[in-house]
Amino acid sequence: MPEDLQPNLPESLVNELTESIMEQSLQEMVNESHEVMPDEILQHLLDEFNETLPDDVARPPNDVALRGLRYTLLKQQIDQNPDLVGECRGILLDQYRQRQHDDYRQFIQSGRQRTLADGFPQAMLRMWRRLHTEIRDRFSTLKPEFEEMCIIAEQVQAILQGLCEKDRRFSFIRSAILELFDGDVGINAARERLDRIIFTDPNQLEDDIAMNKLSDLLAGPTSSRQRDPADKMSSKEALQEIVDSTIYELLEIFCMDITPEQLSIDPTSVAHFELLCDLYSRSELSTPRPALQVLSESPEDNKDSDGYQYQTRLNSAMGDIRVLQVLPNANKGDIVECHLVSRNLYHDGIPEALSYVWGKPTATDTEFTIHIDHQRFTVTPNLHGILKELRRTDTIRELWIDAICINQKDSQEKTQQVRLMKDIYSRAKRTVVWLSGRRTATEQPAGPAEEPENSREHLKSFNMGEWYVPLSTKFGGVDVDQYDLATILRKAQKYYIDDTWNERQWVLYTMLIRCAALVMMHSWWERVWTIQEGACPPNPPIFYFRGHTFSFDDFTAAMNILTRISSTDDAHVSRQLENIHDVLGYREVWDNIYRIGGSETGLLSHGPLLLQYRRRMEGERYSAVKSFSVLLAMAETYRSTDPRDKIFALQSLLPKCMGLLINVDYYERCEVVFRRVTARYYNHDQAFRLIPAIKYWFESPLAAKEPVGPSWVLDFTYNDASYCGEEEKDRVTLDGFIYKNKLPLPNFEYDGGHTHLCTPRILFCTGRLLDQIHWITHIPRFSDDESFTGFQWAVWLSLQILNARESIFGLPIANNFDYGVNHELYHELIALKNFLLMQDREPQGLEDRNRLAKSRNEELAGKQVFITGHGLVGIATAPVESDDILSWIHGSPIFLVLREVRVGDQDSGSDGSARQHRIVARAAVNDKLVHEVADMKTLIDLTPSRSLQIV
Repeated sequence: MPEDLQPNLPESLVNELTESIMEQSLQEMVNESHEVMPDEILQHLLDEFNETLPDDVARPPNDVALRGLRYTLLKQQIDQNPDLVGECRGILLDQYRQRQHDDYRQFIQSGRQRTLADGFPQAMLRMWRRLHTEIRDRFSTLKPEFEEMCIIAEQVQAILQGLCEKDRRFSFIRSAILELFDGDVGINAARERLDRIIFTDPNQLEDDIAMNKLSDLLAGPTSSRQRDPADKMSSKEALQEIVDSTIYELLEIFCMDITPEQLSIDPTSVAHFELLCDLYSRSELSTPRPALQVLSESPEDNKDSDGYQYQTRLNSAMGDIRVLQVLPNANKGDIVECHLVSRNLYHDGIPEALSYVWGKPTATDTEFTIHIDHQRFTVTPNLHGILKELRRTDTIRELWIDAICINQKDSQEKTQQVRLMKDIYSRAKRTVVWLSGRRTATEQPAGPAEEPENSREHLKSFNMGEWYVPLSTKFGGVDVDQYDLATILRKAQKYYIDDTWNERQWVLYTMLIRCAALVMMHSWWERVWTIQEGACPPNPPIFYFRGHTFSFDDFTAAMNILTRISSTDDAHVSRQLENIHDVLGYREVWDNIYRIGGSETGLLSHGPLLLQYRRRMEGERYSAVKSFSVLLAMAETYRSTDPRDKIFALQSLLPKCMGLLINVDYYERCEVVFRRVTARYYNHDQAFRLIPAIKYWFESPLAAKEPVGPSWVLDFTYNDASYCGEEEKDRVTLDGFIYKNKLPLPNFEYDGGHTHLCTPRILFCTGRLLDQIHWITHIPRFSDDESFTGFQWAVWLSLQILNARESIFGLPIANNFDYGVNHELYHELIALKNFLLMQDREPQGLEDRNRLAKSRNEELAGKQVFITGHGLVGIATAPVESDDILSWIHGSPIFLVLREVRVGDQDSGSDGSARQHRIVARAAVNDKLVHEVADMKTLIDLTPSRSLQIV
């Protein structure tokens, strides 16, 4: 059922059920706790307690007393942890419902009376009768709004049907509206369930039909758990996205425009619905522009560089796929021989699917050639090594591998097969995640330090080998291979974290941290396709890492332990750290703990999205991200070989209805794909939270290869806003500095109401034009042969900017400031210098200052510094000009620089209504230097809000 129609059961009902379930689970915990709470320890506690009792007090039997003590201690642990109680409440209820699911119908229809412990449904039946009126009335209030939404959805469906008859380019949106109606959690299913709740008579439950209704209602939460959790969604939110997407395609395909007057507040519950109806009426009298004409592929297009030719194009609509059969060979040095066979995904399935990093191809090197059906086929070096490692000695191994099983040169097949990716990985019996192969017995690190294998791109500027040196054999007396995460985990799990840590426990935790960090540093984690490749398989994927294997569940368990032991707020962990010197006897263990603790990249940041999808909870395969805008933000630091895949790879991670609104089409240019997604993001979120972390298309190197288009289009390729560390030694980029200093979003009142819509050409929004740029200079590149140090360079540039600022205000220019006399100028100089160093505080030590200034200059050299009429100083991400306008757009957490453009030959009106603007840069602004007003917020408050058209 859609989330906006999920039953909101009374608190008393949930509490009564949860209390029973938790009591039952607590009894089970008592039975299973002997390993962590040995009888010997409890007996000692019991003896001490008995000594405090008077002699005439009767003692219960010893076994009863031990069980009671065990129960009391466990209950105290639960009661003292409110978060645990909350988690148990939800998890246990789901678990109990799932366990009882198969018995619901039988229990209700048989009418057998059972106790609460033995017969949950009868208790539920009694409570249902008691609370039915409250539940019915609550859901009855949803009925009118829901029916209005259904009427609008039916009209949208009819509009899309008519548009598809005129142009097939609307077909992907029509697929979304059909899924919204007929999907497992669609409108029709929601309507049926809502009627069951409202019209079920609690006094007629003995009737078979009524019992079936109640049984289905009770089973609903469990059946929804058995479906893909990503399919949960808000029907109204999905319908809104369909309406806005249809408007966008109508304007694009029929070359229409709209005016601000057409964006008046819509009286319906779904915004812009009336606008959609008006545009549809106009389109009936128009002719769609011609679709992109794609030349049909010749037979040569089906060949790879070595001449391999695919026999036929796959019929993806019928579920046709290819599977690679890797022939057995005991000799690892021989050429990999394979067959490529056709299969049906839905009838034959897939034995194994491979997830890996493609790596850079070297097509001219024959070392990286395999044979498929006796023809040469070029593969990347990484895939060549994987196939040699995975090849069995005596039996055929069948694998689905995207680079081989999809004809990468056939855009039509690639488009269709990518749409099947979710089903491919969901139906694979086993998923192999390849990180690295085995290490041979003679393979040793080149030196005392070892660079992590295939590390992520953004880690290459760090000397990771310094932090993660190889461990010695039998490190700390533990005879486990340092790369065998599964075995290290099993041994670590034998210890209870809340106990006092002994030396062996410290050793195992150190090995676990180091091994998990090396796994997380692998570039596999920053590939955008790996999110779905790891999230979709029903069984935990199996990782291959340095000759060992572990499951995704193993890795999740390891990360759960590491999250706890690395917590700075955990009092118990802090006590263990305080006592570490008294526990450790191995100097090597202490050295590694200190070294890994000093690394800020140990437990890295790019895995959490996949961990959120895969992290196991009772009765739930993964916790899915359901919002398109949130998913975009969480995937911003992932990479892909083809930039369009940054978007296409997200389709399967959304509820199916919303995922279908991502038009997977490799015939479309990257700018077209990014423009559609940017418009959808703006229309969905209306708070531009992605802007601090993502560049605009015109700032991207890709803009030199394709038409620039509207200035508001975002570049989703990759961003380096993660470089925004707190310490002086950290790398900080201008993007990271802007992201770190983003604005808290204020709540302003808007003149004349708030209108917002993004079309293929214009972004209609509201904002404030704060101040014009008056002065610009470039930041020079500092080099070692300059006559002054790096820090002196920062001071010199700050003085030049302050002089220019004083000149704008009409004040006399001074070459030297008397800091003892003019304290205000001194503080302005310090603030400006730290701003140019992208630093919040004054750096300490001359050597640190010079090193910091040099590294910051490498990031900023060539960028422009500007000063506005109010004395604001900013750094622009792209070239700006005098009279450009520093602006704030409604919902944006950063400042933008806008440039006015003419609309045809007409001059701008006095009210600015005819003006249009282009975004020319993002800007970091020093908000401590504001002239004539108290602060930046006051300047924003004093600037009137106005409607904007960004082109």
